[in-house]
Amino acid sequence: MWCSQLTFLNEGFVLFLVIVVAFIVSQSSKALLNKPKNFFDLFWHTGGGPSSHVAPLVALLTMVFFWEGLTPFFVLVFALTAIVLRDAVGVRFAEGVNAQILKNHVTKKFKEKVIVARGHTPQDVAWGVAIGFAVATIFLIILGV
Repeated sequence: MWCSQLTFLNEGFVLFLVIVVAFIVSQSSKALLNKPKNFFDLFWHTGGGPSSHVAPLVALLTMVFFWEGLTPFFVLVFALTAIVLRDAVGVRFAEGVNAQILKNHVTKKFKEKVIVARGHTPQDVAWGVAIGFAVATIFLIILGV
């Protein structure tokens, strides 16, 4: 194994760490870019950019590709990443637009019940891809892979 000389690390732990770091970096940059009144409130909001759904999966995909190559495990991670990418830029964005239209056309009584969650634009997803790839690349460089 590549980390046999590092007794406190194993591949599963490193993959978990890469996913967590990619999520934290993408969600933190989202909070910093949007200049919230309360940083911690925005840290947990969904939607907007960069995508914190895409960044961890792209980081995982990158790590698996460089460790394993084109194996069935890589193909599985690739398929899951592709589904999340499509969902982030298509379904979630459309849901947010539809919810806003619905909110504009319902009576006052129902307006507060309609939740408008902002989805992701293609740029939001692209930034998530870039962050995920960058985090994984930094980990690979540090680990000497």
